[in-house]
Amino acid sequence: MGNKWIVSETGGDARSRLFCLPHAGGSAAVFQSWRKTLDPQIELCSLQYPGRGTRLDEDAITELDTLIGELATAIAPLTDRPYALFGHSLGALLAFEVTRALGRGDARMPSALFLSACRAPMLLPSPFIVEAAALPEDAFITALRTLGGVPEDLIEEPAFREVLLASTRSDFDLVSRYRYRATAPLDVPATLLYGQTDKHITGETLRDWRVEFTEAPAVRRFPGGHFYLEADPVRNDILALVTDALTPDSIVARI
Repeated sequence: MGNKWIVSETGGDARSRLFCLPHAGGSAAVFQSWRKTLDPQIELCSLQYPGRGTRLDEDAITELDTLIGELATAIAPLTDRPYALFGHSLGALLAFEVTRALGRGDARMPSALFLSACRAPMLLPSPFIVEAAALPEDAFITALRTLGGVPEDLIEEPAFREVLLASTRSDFDLVSRYRYRATAPLDVPATLLYGQTDKHITGETLRDWRVEFTEAPAVRRFPGGHFYLEADPVRNDILALVTDALTPDSIVARI
């Protein structure tokens, strides 16, 4: 594909695309396993932020507006066919803001937006994010453990710990400085997803997402915590939702 922002995996000439935006500290690799289950007619396009994964030798972007603009620029040329965006946690905020950015240009709008484990943008940054971003190293890792998703067998490895802390702290700092700006609601079908035992995301924190869309988003709750989507049965359910949204009968032209 020749786009350093996007790691593309497809089984052939796909009819549509799914852009996946990872959580704080995450890389495109977190979505690699989705290819096994995802409809082969949907191209899996995982976003790779600077400072991790295949872009580990690059400096992380330190301004959220810059990151949003770069992501939108990378995605826009690939909106020539129907597509959806899926973002988890930080990735959900980015998916939302990137969709806004695409709407200000000439790109086709997404057929669906899937926002996972992220409170409504008007409620960001959360007190947890602001406080965690300022913590010293050991306390920061303790805070990360409350979210889950931290490989305990690797966190004690100095090399892994250094990389994880660098990317995750950078991302937490980005979100801690986020300032919500109200704009016209998006005319895009949206689905909110979260884990029922997530200590940071509840139905209450999702309620205000409804003002961001012309139609109230669907809400799906799954077993598990903040990283509920790592369980195979849940991942399969999510990909079934994505496949349904990107089937020809479901797609509405959005330009």
